[in-house]
Amino acid sequence: MNDSQEREIPERVKDVGEDMQMQNHTFVGEGEDFSVFAARDGQDAWCILLYNEPSPNNPDDWSVSSSCGTSGDLANGKGWVQGGSSRTHTAQLLPDNYSGEIAEDLERVNDNLAAK
Repeated sequence: MNDSQEREIPERVKDVGEDMQMQNHTFVGEGEDFSVFAARDGQDAWCILLYNEPSPNNPDDWSVSSSCGTSGDLANGKGWVQGGSSRTHTAQLLPDNYSGEIAEDLERVNDNLAAK
């Protein structure tokens, strides 16, 4: 991931990462009321973590969803995750210099993320 922005990793995201033995969390990007992080798991797969942030009116309305895949999956644009309860978001992790297709209905957020 090139040019990743520095951002503190939320504890809820770290907790999911610890459960799945993820390391080296990196902030990838964000949209309205969600953030996306990448990490590597204990088997060196790429993992995507989608954090649906608590809504202003309901602090219990949050979720963290994750999905992991091989470096080959990531290189082919096949690294994605979808999650949420009352608000569903989808994120596709893109490798550096990716010029392939992004998933239908997603918008490119930055060089390494397409989401909605």
